[in-house]
Amino acid sequence: MPNRTWPLQREPGDYMFALDVFHQLHCLDVLRQQVHAGYNYTLIPISHVRHCIGAIRQALMCSADISTVVWQRSEERQLAKQRDDIVHVCRDFDRIREWASMHTFVAQRSDFQVYVEDELE
Repeated sequence: MPNRTWPLQREPGDYMFALDVFHQLHCLDVLRQQVHAGYNYTLIPISHVRHCIGAIRQALMCSADISTVVWQRSEERQLAKQRDDIVHVCRDFDRIREWASMHTFVAQRSDFQVYVEDELE
């Protein structure tokens, strides 16, 4: 991994991490809740909303989907219209979620408070 992370206290040699795709989906949900505030969602601090906008921007720029958006003539509207049903080449999200669920660690408060000597240091 390119970035250091916290070693797990109860699992020597294992480390705490999360796949960013799940963080990105969380952030998208935060923005959805802000847009639909009338649904009794909890008010989210603006600093968290700002963080989420930055996280989604970074994800979009890093992943940079280069699928081509096309325009085709719409006989109904008598003009060229952008198509939203273009073909994308995607990662298998179900397999990613399956892998992540097989490697899930339920963190406890002590996992963040107790210093563990990192064998990689």
